[in-house]
Amino acid sequence: MLDYIRKDWEKFVDALMKEREWSEAGYIPTMNEYLKTRCISVGLVPCGLHPILLMGEVVTNNDLPMAHESSNIFQLAALTWRLKNDTTTSEAEKARGQIDSCIACYMKQNPFSTEENALQRFVEILDHTLKEMNYEYFNLIGEPPKCGKMFVFNLRQCVMLLYKYKDGYGDSSKETKEYIMKTLIDPV
Repeated sequence: MLDYIRKDWEKFVDALMKEREWSEAGYIPTMNEYLKTRCISVGLVPCGLHPILLMGEVVTNNDLPMAHESSNIFQLAALTWRLKNDTTTSEAEKARGQIDSCIACYMKQNPFSTEENALQRFVEILDHTLKEMNYEYFNLIGEPPKCGKMFVFNLRQCVMLLYKYKDGYGDSSKETKEYIMKTLIDPV
């Protein structure tokens, strides 16, 4: 387990360092560079493995790659998290001076595109990704262990709720706190 956990944290820190390099250089990456790095830095890689290993199901060394980062459902969850975050928080991030959003990358590669066109394109990609993830969740062929699929699928639901209207993670307003209270604190 420790080898997988260590590698995941190394990937996460490397992605954060790459983002910092881009920020300091004022560099807007290509879409491929952006998604490759930002789907790791969103945090699913280091945060996703620990619960899978500790949820009670026996996950063998052969199952780990399939249960984790190399599985299609895991990659779709990371993309969903990244796109939902970016499409919901792009205005706030732009106001803070962050220049490397998916919208900025798209507009760099498509110079005649407007912000609205770019945002609409990512909303369409997000919609397709959510449908594909639903398919993967119910697909029984070549599936990762059930605990891994269930954890990643439920995490996707949390992300969709936190970023439903705004950045519910970075701006934890009364609404976000009420969601947490209703889920974890108040009796069912």
